Amino acid sequence: GYTNQGRGNGEDVWVNGEYDAGHAFYLYYITHGNRRAYGTMKCVTEHIMDVDICHHSSDPGRFGGQIAHSARHATHVCTPSHEWVEGLLDYYHETGDPDIFEMAVNVGKNIVYQLEHKVLNQPHGVNTSAREGGWALYALSALYLETRDALWMDYSNQIVDCFYEWEKE
Repeated sequence: GYTNQGRGNGEDVWVNGEYDAGHAFYLYYITHGNRRAYGTMKCVTEHIMDVDICHHSSDPGRFGGQIAHSARHATHVCTPSHEWVEGLLDYYHETGDPDIFEMAVNVGKNIVYQLEHKVLNQPHGVNTSAREGGWALYALSALYLETRDALWMDYSNQIVDCFYEWEKE
């Protein structure tokens, strides 16, 4: 549907792992024992790792982040509402590959960058919507549960505090 909306300026638009499809297939696999779901999770997650995550950029707003749905997979920006880590963490636990873990952490670092450099820390800011802040909170919480690194909790608390301020108003 994104292509038909014209978002790709005439080119096909790829969804780039939207809503953490790898994690969804992994959950289906572990709850139902469906081996096809495992194979799909593996393919989806490997695609995200190889194509949808920005591995090289001089722009700190892109480096390490998962690029939002776009033409050629790479023509849009990184934004917390389009960055997920649980599928990467699931696959890391399946393989033990430390590079996958590092990618998940780098996606988290990109979210932190977005929180610091966009309007995510201000009530009513365009990026403080339930979608932007909520997805950021989801990813940062997953990273905190995985690593117990206080960094992830600190930024999670900022998002929650911002929502409380918004509620008071």
